[in-house]
Amino acid sequence: MGGLTFPAGTLLDGWLFQSAYVNVACGILIHDTHGVLIEANNAALEILGAPLEDVRSEGADGPPCDFMRHDGTIVPYRQWPPMLALETAQPQPRALWGLTRRDGSRLTVELSAIPVRGPEGTILHIVTSMLDVTERIEGIVIARDSQERSRAREAAAMAQVSAALAG
Repeated sequence: MGGLTFPAGTLLDGWLFQSAYVNVACGILIHDTHGVLIEANNAALEILGAPLEDVRSEGADGPPCDFMRHDGTIVPYRQWPPMLALETAQPQPRALWGLTRRDGSRLTVELSAIPVRGPEGTILHIVTSMLDVTERIEGIVIARDSQERSRAREAAAMAQVSAALAG
């Protein structure tokens, strides 16, 4: 955790917090007040598909991936949730985003971002949480498609029965 410092002697300064941060299943990104990505935990790096050195080297130009809206349009880095949280000083609620890694693989991620303020109320960092929900979304789509096919077969069967009874 090279870019972050926590008050000495607090829970945040402790081994337990740092261990949880590194190993939690949810991806966590931390941006400074200039929008530069300064820290990412293991889950975030896995989601982004890049090592920390690559993520940090992107600077204020964003992570090594593209974020997309539901219609497939790529969202400029300055318009995705952490940057909006920085610009507006307001939390950005959970939302689903498409993510394309540099290797071309695509994910669906649930993403939210919040400004973290110091005692004086000034923004110190933007913390973004991200969760890969690709398999969950694919499962929902498969189930919905299966239901639609089942309904279509049911409707066709009912039409055949109705035709047979009428004829």
